[in-house]
Amino acid sequence: MVRATGKSMTGIGIHDGDVLVVDKSAKAVDGSVIIACIEGECLVKRLRIGPRAVWLEAAHPHYPPIDIGEHLDFAVWGVVVGVVRKHQENGRVCTD
Repeated sequence: MVRATGKSMTGIGIHDGDVLVVDKSAKAVDGSVIIACIEGECLVKRLRIGPRAVWLEAAHPHYPPIDIGEHLDFAVWGVVVGVVRKHQENGRVCTD
């Protein structure tokens, strides 16, 4: 499990502060939501695999895609398989 920070994946229901359930043994395929390590920084993004390119995609329009080229130190740390979110005391879902 890892805690998400930021707002780049709110479009698919992953919010700042959520706890992500990650399967390190699952195979990442096109469309998987993954924990990607790029140049020593870990990110939560959707993996996209095309016929000639691989890139990471956010689920928020203000975050551009990240092209994964041969020059990058890139690894898939695991595949996100679930989300745990804290609820506020009044019963509403906490999304901030």
